[in-house]
Amino acid sequence: MSEADREALKAQNLLFAQRAYRVLALAYRSYDLGHTPEEDRDETHMVFVGMVAIIDPPREEVRSAIETAYAAGVRVIVITGDNGHTARAIGGAIGLESSGHTISVHEGSAVSLMSDDELRSLLADRSKALIFARSMPEQKMRIVEILQ
Repeated sequence: MSEADREALKAQNLLFAQRAYRVLALAYRSYDLGHTPEEDRDETHMVFVGMVAIIDPPREEVRSAIETAYAAGVRVIVITGDNGHTARAIGGAIGLESSGHTISVHEGSAVSLMSDDELRSLLADRSKALIFARSMPEQKMRIVEILQ
């Protein structure tokens, strides 16, 4: 695969993600019988097959639930394993930007680098609708513990 092909696929992936699709890339690799478990995990010499874009639309009642929460003064924070672009698109679709909030997306890898004080400061900013994307279970727990 050429670098131009790779860049075109990245651009298509971004386009899908910005439209709230979850994207899977499909590839395969051939090997001889008698391979080892380590060879099973080897991700080199793969042959790209294609991408699959899957839409999993939010339930219709989510938007009104968020509006009700905002009206009651409840803050909404989303923590997901989704790609940041996908999470932002879904956040827009469910109304996180209503009531003057702007969406602020933070990837799990960046959260891992934050000190507790930095994360506490981010969580204290109630003007933003926070989305934590590509979050691992330990990152989710850390966010919840700081909020408590």
